[in-house]
Amino acid sequence: MFKTISCVSNFLKIFVLSTPLLVMQTLPSWGQSLPTNSEVGFEIEGQSQLNQIVIPLFRYVGECPSSAVYATKVTAWFTSSTEPPSKGRRVIIRNISRGMSPDKFPFTDRDYSKGRASESTDIIFGTKHSNNIFVVRENTNEFEYEIRQDNSVVERGQFSAFVSSSSTIQEVPRNRREVDKGYCRVTALFCPKDQWVSKKVRVCPGEE
Repeated sequence: MFKTISCVSNFLKIFVLSTPLLVMQTLPSWGQSLPTNSEVGFEIEGQSQLNQIVIPLFRYVGECPSSAVYATKVTAWFTSSTEPPSKGRRVIIRNISRGMSPDKFPFTDRDYSKGRASESTDIIFGTKHSNNIFVVRENTNEFEYEIRQDNSVVERGQFSAFVSSSSTIQEVPRNRREVDKGYCRVTALFCPKDQWVSKKVRVCPGEE
């Protein structure tokens, strides 16, 4: 009987000691995160899908029509489901796609401190950095980004977006406007009012 009790006691000790080890192996180590379906990239005005950029097209109609079709800008916001906006944060996004100017990749530096996305940025076709607008090329673009908290990087990564032109072309009215193509009767740096001969004409933009 004592032998039986001893065997049972030894079995319980082995079970109790080994069980925590089995549980610990199923948990992630400190600093790791469980797998998630993270979303990162551009939200586009008027688009329901992330990272689908459609550049609007237009042409002029009216008194001053255009034979060419032009591309205009679209508004976008950066978002990350793993590192949302927080006080003191900014996000820097670079377009590292092949075909972009390698001397200075186009980039945008936006506020990322409130709401659910970054400060808005305007996007248009191009290959070189512009201070006022973020440039992309048609088809797939590759981006790298850094979310900064003050002087520290809290998240760094890459994402891609597909860029296309709109399938429709918007018509924008453009009419002549009146300008004064008069002249001064006397030669002077500033023409006196009584010496100005007015000649009002209607011209298209670019013909002034």
